Amino acid sequence: MKGIEAVLGLAPGLVGAARADGSGNVYEVAGQLDGESLCAVAAMARTPLEKASELLGLGGVRDWSFSFAQGALYVHHGDDMVAVQGGPTKSPETVMKKLAQALGDRLT
Repeated sequence: MKGIEAVLGLAPGLVGAARADGSGNVYEVAGQLDGESLCAVAAMARTPLEKASELLGLGGVRDWSFSFAQGALYVHHGDDMVAVQGGPTKSPETVMKKLAQALGDRLT
């Protein structure tokens, strides 16, 4: 995958994406969104999600999504973090799966 712009074509309705380090420091943004805020939220959510995953015995958090009436947030943690904002969808699990498969650790 060549750059963050390619993420937007992986599924219909994706409007923006940002790549950041684990602390939320943004490296790259594509589409119409506030990449700084999106990555800050995703970075802040990681610790509580990891604690919940540990308590449930699920292992490390790699990919997660949050759906709401107006859209969805998809986050992939690899060497870097990629946060993607999309519109409402009937199948957020399918979108997350496509993103996770495409991103892996290959985003350059």
